[in-house]
Amino acid sequence: MRDIILGGLLLPLKLYFRPDLFRAEVAALAPELPPDYSLWQARHKLSDPQFRRGLFRLLLQTWVAFLWEPVLAGLLQSAGVEIDWGGVAVGVAVGVAVGVAVGVAVGVAVGVAVGVAVGVAVGVAVGVAVGVAVGVAVGVAVGVAFTLTYTVIFTHGLFLPVQHLVSLVSAFLIRLRPAFAPTLWKLAPVRWDAIILLPLPGLSDLLVTLYRQHPTLGQEAINEVAAHHYQHPAAAEALATLAREDAMAVASLPALASFRHSLGWLSEDTKLPENTRRPLLRMRDISQEVASAQESESATNQVRRLTQARHMLDEVRLQPGPFGTGLARWAEIITDGLKEARQRQREVEPIPQVYQSDGKAIDPWQKHEQMLPFKGRERLFSQLETALGGERRTTFFLYGQRRTGKTSVLKYLPQRLGSQIVPTLLDLQGFGTAETITGIIEGMTRRINDDALRHADLKLPSIDTLKLERDPYAAFQGWLDQVERVLGARTLLLALDEFEELEQAIADGRIDDRILKTIRNIVQHRRQIAVLMSGSHQLDELPPHWSSTLVNTETLPISFLSEDDTRSLIEQPVADFPAIYTPEAVDTIVRLTHCQPYLVQLVCALLVERMNSMRRMPPTSYVTPEDVETAIPVAFERGSAYFDNLWRAQTETALARKVLAKLAAAPNTALDGTALRQIERDEMALAAALRVLQRREIIVRENGCYRIVVPLVAHYVRRETSV
Repeated sequence: MRDIILGGLLLPLKLYFRPDLFRAEVAALAPELPPDYSLWQARHKLSDPQFRRGLFRLLLQTWVAFLWEPVLAGLLQSAGVEIDWGGVAVGVAVGVAVGVAVGVAVGVAVGVAVGVAVGVAVGVAVGVAVGVAVGVAVGVAVGVAFTLTYTVIFTHGLFLPVQHLVSLVSAFLIRLRPAFAPTLWKLAPVRWDAIILLPLPGLSDLLVTLYRQHPTLGQEAINEVAAHHYQHPAAAEALATLAREDAMAVASLPALASFRHSLGWLSEDTKLPENTRRPLLRMRDISQEVASAQESESATNQVRRLTQARHMLDEVRLQPGPFGTGLARWAEIITDGLKEARQRQREVEPIPQVYQSDGKAIDPWQKHEQMLPFKGRERLFSQLETALGGERRTTFFLYGQRRTGKTSVLKYLPQRLGSQIVPTLLDLQGFGTAETITGIIEGMTRRINDDALRHADLKLPSIDTLKLERDPYAAFQGWLDQVERVLGARTLLLALDEFEELEQAIADGRIDDRILKTIRNIVQHRRQIAVLMSGSHQLDELPPHWSSTLVNTETLPISFLSEDDTRSLIEQPVADFPAIYTPEAVDTIVRLTHCQPYLVQLVCALLVERMNSMRRMPPTSYVTPEDVETAIPVAFERGSAYFDNLWRAQTETALARKVLAKLAAAPNTALDGTALRQIERDEMALAAALRVLQRREIIVRENGCYRIVVPLVAHYVRRETSV
């Protein structure tokens, strides 16, 4: 009984100030049920005696809670305030009675209407009876809800000035004595009142100071405020302030590398303003790149990681949010570190390592084009520019096998196309991981805006996030209407890289085929927006709905480099590259790689490493064919991902791998169909395997005979099949 009385008298305080505690008590009656369960959903628990007792105790406490008004009146009278007890009684009675009366009236009306609708046979009397019963129930509920709502609002209205005064005093005191922060946090109104509607002054400053003084307690306080239904913006502001101060405090590369540790609380879902969250996520990535550079023992890798960090920093500085000053300081630190790393690179590795052996796309945004090992593809760029400049809108399909340079070509579009073309690269391998179409469209529009600003100094409108949540496809089409009005005479080129990821997202059920209808609508009806799809599958390999999506399509194949471009890539990958190869070595590289761009880069990178590690330099020593042969086993290890994918995935079937093994066993001889039928009598199955290998450009058919296209691949197949 004591618990019921005390709990009932404390119940209004919980409802006034900490309704979350009351909800926790209700949820504790059935902890195995979800937190948001209803009593109707938990009706099967009524068979549990302990649940029934707990529910009954809560009901008794609720009725005892109606004594709160007389208790409050008694406290006021003891303080000298004259109380009209008759008025208190009448007020409570009238408050409940009015609610009940309104509810009864509404219930009776509803009941009568239901009774009439049921029909004369059932009788209006039944309807009235039902109406009275419903009216009483609704009336009691309305009366209680009205009383509680009125009391809560009135009570918080009384306490609001006191709460703001306490917050103002706290803000003043922590400026004088930051050491008071733990004590002031214990007294903070946000801790004992969960229904403070207006922002409390100085709360974010208190959280920042508390975190600086006591990091563990400060993190707990920030988490508590972040969970507050109304005051959570103060936690976001405090986190942004802490990050901004930490960014400003960075004064060296090691400090910049450690910056990411201070953002352990940050995630994609952290509630922060968009102009704060996005820069912070990129700044964390920049810090990670700098950390990778610091941990690397290779001077070349240090230069690459710091170059990438500087590239990412330049992107962030386009839209720095509140971090502009700190980012300017970061740019100076990274630039100085890059100069030192390049000096070490010249000392330790006198032959510059400029070849891209990791298979990543070459990005001209990172440095001047003459300092990047990108060669050829002039005809392809010319085709694109000519077609985009015409009146007839065409959908382009850039088709090529893995690591033939498709993404590098897309990254070079801003440099190679005219000023009237605004290209944007949409890597669907990244966007395709989003769980909903809303996430995909939001990511795509953000990238389009960033690329337009970077490449064309063109500011495009932002998509309406509220409309995006309601109807993402309609919001995207409306946004494209706005974009076309801003473009003027220019053409926006949407380059969708790895477009097959959309098919995977559809197959997984994360999005539906309306995305394809949206693409088709752009292709057919947008006069200032062109589409370029890039992937490693031809259209006839995809489900039929793609053929209706990509109407009026012009295929742009991308394959091996020309021999002239390959020799230029080997001997002069960048400006002022030293002459380190003998002519025979160049011939050997061309023959072994068959001008496959990734393999050329890989082999040449290994040869530069070999020359530097052995301290060999022209004119006393040059790369020879023997060096190239020595690099082959290392190339298989370094490029294992490429070779393994070719051998296990691109071949698709065990029969295709048997065909490759047969061809690799006779590297200097092309085999005809008769020789291949020795491994498979089923001519249809054999023909299917041969078609796959030819489509993937692994083998070629000449004069009725077949051979492996790239001798280095034949080397690898012999190694795999001999194990």
